[in-house]
Amino acid sequence: RRGRGRRPEPPRSRALSWVLGLGIALTSAAALSQAVGPDGAHGRWLAEVNRAGGRTHQLTVTKVIGKPQVTGAAERDVEEFSSTIVVTVPFDSGPRQVTVDGVRTQGELEQGRSIKLLYAPSRPELGVRPAADDDLSSTVGRVVVRPVIWLLALVAGLSTAVAMHRREAGVARARRFEPWVHLPAAAFLAGGAVLALPLLTGFPDTATGWGLAVGAAAGPWLALAWIVRTS
Repeated sequence: RRGRGRRPEPPRSRALSWVLGLGIALTSAAALSQAVGPDGAHGRWLAEVNRAGGRTHQLTVTKVIGKPQVTGAAERDVEEFSSTIVVTVPFDSGPRQVTVDGVRTQGELEQGRSIKLLYAPSRPELGVRPAADDDLSSTVGRVVVRPVIWLLALVAGLSTAVAMHRREAGVARARRFEPWVHLPAAAFLAGGAVLALPLLTGFPDTATGWGLAVGAAAGPWLALAWIVRTS
């Protein structure tokens, strides 16, 4: 009966620390990056246009309705104007004249000028919208924000993996299931997944989207912190 009641040490795995450290960080980054991009009703419209094969087209202004309004912005000392225009759009079902509001240009827009508009040729019911702002927001999110998120996640993941590797015995012991340790950790993970769900299935407004993304991204780290503290 010698040694009765004493459980054997669980086997160690050198790869486990790296898998957990990087996995937690990258999962968190994936949740956070879901908040980057167009939001709300405009995001839903862009998603529908993209699914329908929409893209940016150069079209000629057929008519300018009313007088273009100064927006107050300027670039290289050239004032920006917002105009309502009529363009002839070559949809797949045939050309149609479409009125487009809020077309922003440097300098006052005139008939005959070529501008960029976004639409899906196969879905005229989706309408036509200016493309410049969409291109800008997409570029900033794709080129700046998302790479920064993933870079920071990689640094955090490597740091966490190194810290775990130095405490390999503790990581191995934490693999042994203990209800008061692992069930709350699982709840943190499940909560993060629930918060991420609206970002995967819909387009909440900007503030709500970032709030959900931050909460979802925190889930894996909270689970890790709970296990470290209680195991």
